[in-house]
This record gives sequence, structure tokens and C-alpha cells, in this order.
Amino acid sequence: MRRYLKTLLSGKFGLARPYWIHGVLGWLAGFMIMSQLWSVGPMFWAIAAIWGVYALLMVSAVWGAAHRFPGCKGWSALAKFSACLAVAMVPVLTFLSSVYIQYYSRFGWP
Repeated sequence: MRRYLKTLLSGKFGLARPYWIHGVLGWLAGFMIMSQLWSVGPMFWAIAAIWGVYALLMVSAVWGAAHRFPGCKGWSALAKFSACLAVAMVPVLTFLSSVYIQYYSRFGWP
């Protein structure tokens, strides 16, 4: 596992695997899991912390792979742009989640 993570973060897998499998599918899986845990306060925050660490690792992997990508520079630039958007989404989603939880803990869950 340690060697796989080291290879992933160094960008040696190419751009497709870190971006599509770990980035896009990982984000979707994390979002689907977290959307089911809104009402479980402490469990939600534990999963959110794990997802945040995963997101930062995957952004680092995508950035490294984009930097080493030998193909079209447009794909590399788009991957780096999406990595920047992913970094910006983490605090936004955390803030919106906390507002959502506070609102529904006060007025009841749907």
C-alpha cells in the first residue's frame, strides 16, 4: 500500500488513473457516502475528515501526474485547473455542510 501511494503521488501512473479513478470516482463515492450521513453528526464529521485527507492526497496525485504528462499540454492544464477547483471545494463544502447540519439539528431532519 505504501509503495502504491508513493507511486501514485509521484505521478508515475500517468494522468488517466489518478484523475478518473482516484479523483473523479473517489470524489463521487465520498460525496454519496457523506450525503447519506447528514443526520449522524459525529460520524459525518469523521467521514468528512477522512474524505478531506483523501481529497488533498488525490489533488496532489493529479497535480504530479499532470506535471509529468508527456502529451497535450491542454490536458495537463485542465487537470491542474480541476485540481485547483477541488481544493477550493473542500472548505466550501465543509461550510455548507455545517450550515445544513446546524439548521436541521434545530428544526428537524427531513
